[in-house]
Amino acid sequence: TLIVHQLIRVAQNTNGVKQGSYQNYRLYCSKRLRRIRRAVRFLHGHGKKGKYIARKLSPEVSVDSRYLELLVIYTERAWSYALELKDLSENPAHFRSGHHSTKKLRKARLWADQLLEICEAVADERTILEATAYNAYITSYLYVHEKLAKEANNLFLKPSKV
Repeated sequence: TLIVHQLIRVAQNTNGVKQGSYQNYRLYCSKRLRRIRRAVRFLHGHGKKGKYIARKLSPEVSVDSRYLELLVIYTERAWSYALELKDLSENPAHFRSGHHSTKKLRKARLWADQLLEICEAVADERTILEATAYNAYITSYLYVHEKLAKEANNLFLKPSKV
Protein backbone atom coordinates (compact mmCIF):
# COMPACT_ATOMS: atom_id res chain seq x y z
CA THR A 1 0.00 0.00 0.00
CA LEU A 2 1.30 3.41 -0.97
CA ILE A 3 -0.52 6.49 0.29
CA VAL A 4 0.35 8.87 -2.54
CA HIS A 5 -1.34 12.03 -1.26
CA GLN A 6 0.27 11.86 2.17
CA LEU A 7 3.70 11.11 0.71
CA ILE A 8 3.50 14.12 -1.61
CA ARG A 9 2.11 16.60 0.93
CA VAL A 10 4.70 15.78 3.59
CA ALA A 11 7.55 16.00 1.08
CA GLN A 12 6.29 19.28 -0.42
CA ASN A 13 5.65 20.98 2.91
CA THR A 14 9.02 20.07 4.39
CA ASN A 15 11.16 20.80 1.32
CA GLY A 16 10.35 24.25 0.05
CA VAL A 17 7.09 24.16 -1.94
CA LYS A 18 5.27 25.96 0.85
CA GLN A 19 7.76 28.83 0.48
CA GLY A 20 7.66 28.70 -3.33
CA SER A 21 11.16 27.26 -3.68
CA TYR A 22 10.63 24.66 -6.38
CA GLN A 23 14.36 24.30 -6.96
CA ASN A 24 14.91 23.05 -3.40
CA TYR A 25 12.07 20.57 -3.83
CA ARG A 26 13.46 19.35 -7.16
CA LEU A 27 16.89 18.82 -5.59
CA TYR A 28 15.26 16.94 -2.71
CA CYS A 29 13.43 14.72 -5.22
CA SER A 30 16.66 13.95 -7.07
CA LYS A 31 18.42 12.97 -3.85
CA ARG A 32 15.42 10.91 -2.74
CA LEU A 33 15.37 9.06 -6.08
CA ARG A 34 19.02 8.16 -5.71
CA ARG A 35 18.48 6.88 -2.16
CA ILE A 36 15.48 4.73 -3.14
CA ARG A 37 17.16 3.33 -6.26
CA ARG A 38 20.20 2.39 -4.22
CA ALA A 39 18.05 0.79 -1.49
CA VAL A 40 16.12 -1.42 -3.93
CA ARG A 41 19.19 -2.05 -6.13
CA PHE A 42 17.53 -0.56 -9.18
CA LEU A 43 20.48 1.38 -10.53
CA HIS A 44 20.93 2.17 -14.19
CA GLY A 45 23.72 0.26 -15.88
CA HIS A 46 26.55 0.88 -18.26
CA GLY A 47 27.15 -1.38 -21.21
CA LYS A 48 30.13 -1.69 -23.47
CA LYS A 49 32.38 1.36 -23.61
CA GLY A 50 30.45 3.05 -20.79
CA LYS A 51 27.26 3.52 -22.80
CA TYR A 52 24.26 4.36 -20.58
CA ILE A 53 21.56 1.68 -20.33
CA ALA A 54 18.29 2.72 -18.71
CA ARG A 55 16.31 0.21 -16.66
CA LYS A 56 12.57 0.31 -17.23
CA LEU A 57 10.03 -0.13 -14.48
CA SER A 58 7.43 -2.75 -15.24
CA PRO A 59 4.79 -4.62 -13.23
CA GLU A 60 7.08 -7.67 -13.11
CA VAL A 61 9.86 -5.64 -11.50
CA SER A 62 7.63 -3.68 -9.11
CA VAL A 63 7.43 -6.11 -6.21
CA ASP A 64 7.80 -3.49 -3.47
CA SER A 65 5.94 -0.25 -2.75
CA ARG A 66 9.25 1.61 -3.06
CA TYR A 67 9.14 1.01 -6.81
CA LEU A 68 5.82 2.83 -6.92
CA GLU A 69 7.34 5.56 -4.77
CA LEU A 70 10.05 5.94 -7.42
CA LEU A 71 7.40 6.79 -10.00
CA VAL A 72 5.76 9.31 -7.67
CA ILE A 73 9.09 11.02 -7.02
CA TYR A 74 9.93 11.05 -10.76
CA THR A 75 6.60 12.79 -11.37
CA GLU A 76 7.15 15.27 -8.56
CA ARG A 77 10.64 16.12 -9.77
CA ALA A 78 9.39 16.88 -13.29
CA TRP A 79 6.44 18.88 -11.87
CA SER A 80 8.65 20.99 -9.61
CA TYR A 81 11.11 21.65 -12.43
CA ALA A 82 8.22 22.79 -14.64
CA LEU A 83 7.04 25.25 -11.99
CA GLU A 84 10.59 26.47 -11.47
CA LEU A 85 10.90 27.12 -15.21
CA LYS A 86 7.47 28.76 -15.29
CA ASP A 87 8.61 31.24 -12.63
CA LEU A 88 11.78 31.84 -14.63
CA SER A 89 9.85 32.42 -17.87
CA GLU A 90 8.19 35.52 -16.41
CA ASN A 91 11.56 37.24 -16.88
CA PRO A 92 11.77 38.50 -20.51
CA ALA A 93 15.37 37.31 -20.78
CA HIS A 94 14.25 33.70 -20.31
CA PHE A 95 11.19 33.58 -22.57
CA ARG A 96 12.03 30.11 -24.00
CA SER A 97 11.84 28.47 -20.60
CA GLY A 98 8.04 28.57 -20.89
CA HIS A 99 8.25 25.96 -23.65
CA HIS A 100 10.66 23.91 -21.56
CA SER A 101 8.16 24.14 -18.70
CA THR A 102 5.42 22.65 -20.90
CA LYS A 103 7.76 19.83 -21.91
CA LYS A 104 8.49 19.02 -18.26
CA LEU A 105 4.78 18.97 -17.40
CA ARG A 106 4.21 16.51 -20.25
CA LYS A 107 7.01 14.38 -18.83
CA ALA A 108 5.36 14.51 -15.40
CA ARG A 109 2.12 13.31 -16.98
CA LEU A 110 3.96 10.40 -18.61
CA TRP A 111 5.39 9.38 -15.24
CA ALA A 112 1.93 9.65 -13.66
CA ASP A 113 0.46 7.51 -16.47
CA GLN A 114 3.14 4.88 -15.86
CA LEU A 115 2.41 4.98 -12.11
CA LEU A 116 -1.27 4.36 -12.76
CA GLU A 117 -0.53 1.54 -15.22
CA ILE A 118 1.74 -0.29 -12.78
CA CYS A 119 -0.62 0.32 -9.85
CA GLU A 120 -3.48 -1.24 -11.79
CA ALA A 121 -1.33 -4.33 -12.33
CA VAL A 122 0.16 -4.87 -8.87
CA ALA A 123 -1.34 -2.57 -6.22
CA ASP A 124 -4.33 -2.75 -3.92
CA GLU A 125 -7.58 -0.83 -4.43
CA ARG A 126 -6.69 2.19 -2.30
CA THR A 127 -3.37 2.72 -4.07
CA ILE A 128 -5.11 2.49 -7.44
CA LEU A 129 -7.66 5.13 -6.35
CA GLU A 130 -4.91 7.45 -5.12
CA ALA A 131 -2.87 6.93 -8.30
CA THR A 132 -5.96 7.69 -10.40
CA ALA A 133 -6.59 10.92 -8.50
CA TYR A 134 -2.92 11.90 -8.74
CA ASN A 135 -2.86 11.18 -12.48
CA ALA A 136 -5.96 13.34 -12.98
CA TYR A 137 -4.38 16.14 -10.94
CA ILE A 138 -1.11 16.15 -12.93
CA THR A 139 -2.95 15.93 -16.26
CA SER A 140 -5.29 18.78 -15.31
CA TYR A 141 -2.29 20.85 -14.26
CA LEU A 142 -0.84 20.30 -17.73
CA TYR A 143 -4.13 21.28 -19.36
CA VAL A 144 -4.30 24.49 -17.32
CA HIS A 145 -0.76 25.29 -18.40
CA GLU A 146 -1.70 24.65 -22.05
CA LYS A 147 -4.88 26.74 -21.62
CA LEU A 148 -7.32 23.89 -22.23
CA ALA A 149 -9.88 25.02 -19.67
CA LYS A 150 -12.75 22.62 -20.36
CA GLU A 151 -10.59 19.48 -20.19
CA ALA A 152 -8.80 20.79 -17.10
CA ASN A 153 -12.07 21.49 -15.30
CA ASN A 154 -13.32 17.95 -15.95
CA LEU A 155 -10.11 16.46 -14.60
CA PHE A 156 -9.94 18.76 -11.57
CA LEU A 157 -13.35 17.45 -10.53
CA LYS A 158 -12.31 13.81 -10.93
CA PRO A 159 -10.04 13.58 -7.80
CA SER A 160 -12.83 14.95 -5.62
CA LYS A 161 -15.11 12.15 -6.83
CA VAL A 162 -12.45 9.55 -6.07
